[in-house]
Amino acid sequence: MTDTLSGRPGPREEGWATRDGRRLHWTTTGSGEHTIVLEAGIAASSSVWSLIRDPVATFTRVVTYDRVGYGTGKPRDTTVEDALLDLEAVLEQSGAKGPLVLVGHSWGGVLMRLFTARHPDRVAALVLVDATHEGMRIMRSGAFILLSRIAAKARARKARTGALRRSLEAGRGELGRALSALPTALRDDLLDELSSPAIWHQSAYELRCVPSSLRSLPTARPDVSVIAVVGTQAVGWAERKARASIRAAYETWLPTVPNGRLLEASRSGHVVPLQDPELLVDTLRELVTSLSTDERGP
Repeated sequence: MTDTLSGRPGPREEGWATRDGRRLHWTTTGSGEHTIVLEAGIAASSSVWSLIRDPVATFTRVVTYDRVGYGTGKPRDTTVEDALLDLEAVLEQSGAKGPLVLVGHSWGGVLMRLFTARHPDRVAALVLVDATHEGMRIMRSGAFILLSRIAAKARARKARTGALRRSLEAGRGELGRALSALPTALRDDLLDELSSPAIWHQSAYELRCVPSSLRSLPTARPDVSVIAVVGTQAVGWAERKARASIRAAYETWLPTVPNGRLLEASRSGHVVPLQDPELLVDTLRELVTSLSTDERGP
């Protein structure tokens, strides 16, 4: 049972889901009526949820996993369809039951929306954490994606020379600033991951999937509760422009969703799971409580 009184997470299991020669490491923690599935963004393993998983597992079940090419996996070309089938395999082989609360950060939010469109009967709610949105015109630009893939390959080269690790350790850039505020053990683990060329090679594969994933999003709005968490902190012109773009996209879209609302993460920029984990834990606790109350009725 979930140990909500002591604040300790419930039981943990881990294993490997296999599909089409692909192996995906998964972990389930806690127990409860609802299962929360945490989906990372591009260039991120499930480690990005390290500050979220155990606190949430004190009140419900949590599933995390590593997409192909992250964690212990080797880089491999992939498609949007591969990503969705891999997630289905993880949920089946980890024994995850519905109703599901899907939480997706960055591009992971797009994958969660696509999964919801495919399996609407399994999903109770969506939480989109500074998630890529089709209303962000730049994300549909072939030139932007090409430049992003070039940047990812450049980071792989910097990772090989050690220059990327030195930059992150110095707290440079949005990611470096996010890492600098973390507990030492988690910071070191993430530095090890991000200093591997493999993670940047995989991100280049996934970046190629972004335009097709946005085109695949259904025009019908999800008929579930949708919370969009948007970071507000920005340093420099480029980050401010990105913050404004994502906020504008959700301010336009959420009023068209039957049960949508916008939530500001005032302590973070893009990397909300690392910069403001308390906000996400509190949001998920309130959401699960609300869903449980609604399902039980008066």
